[in-house]
Amino acid sequence: MKLNNNDVGGNYAGQVIKIQKHVQQIAALWQEEQALLKEQTIFKVGKIQRELCDVDKKNKQHEADEKKNRDTMAKHMLLHKVLYEE
Repeated sequence: MKLNNNDVGGNYAGQVIKIQKHVQQIAALWQEEQALLKEQTIFKVGKIQRELCDVDKKNKQHEADEKKNRDTMAKHMLLHKVLYEE
């Protein structure tokens, strides 16, 4: 059986349509993946920001405790000097 140009053209057009459908499916999956990656990135950034905020609070508390200890030590040294060295 010999194929004419219409049969070949129709077969080619059918293959092109299938390829276009696959390309559209791939594009849709890619867009969905990008949206999920964006959402995941936003979540991770938020988590890191919260962790940094917690660390910052701890550092500030540590600095306040150190200052309090230095002030207390200075008071003790001054008291010792007043009581015992004069």
